[in-house]
Amino acid sequence: MVNKANTYYYEWDGKPMYMLTLYCRECGREVSFPITPEEREGLTKPNRVIQNILPHHTAAQREMIISRTCGDCWDKMFKEANK
Repeated sequence: MVNKANTYYYEWDGKPMYMLTLYCRECGREVSFPITPEEREGLTKPNRVIQNILPHHTAAQREMIISRTCGDCWDKMFKEANK
């Protein structure tokens, strides 16, 4: 199973951006979403709260960064706990 992250640089309306691509460790699904250079830098620093680094991203996107688990697999893993 592929467990890596890729980023590529692009500009959106003249603003620098990165596309972050991650692969779920459970099912291998590819998940991609844009991040700013500041967000990318924040992810490399230790002891940072991810909700503060990526406040406008979904909980599923943040969890993908933390655990490499996509939203569907997360829901399946914790289906019983959520009942």
